Amino acid sequence: DAELAAYIYQIRPRNAGSRYGSMAEAARIGTMHGVSPKTIRDIWNRKSWVKATRKLWTAEEASSFVPRRHRRSSGADADTRDKKRQRTETE
Repeated sequence: DAELAAYIYQIRPRNAGSRYGSMAEAARIGTMHGVSPKTIRDIWNRKSWVKATRKLWTAEEASSFVPRRHRRSSGADADTRDKKRQRTETE
């Protein structure tokens, strides 16, 4: 729910030495709210619940945000695209 996502974003830790806190903190908060630590980290890192949390972002966070559709893919997706491109170029 959007309200919970916004709340989770608001309580994100601002620990020195890491982006937004530790795995242990994400696990603790996730357990409290019935979601996985990854869900918590994705909210903190602006990878999910963007519409619900955007109003809470700092100016720096907003300027550094790259929408998912503009991020570079890696791994198998990139390999698949390269193979398709090579086939198209040779046909």
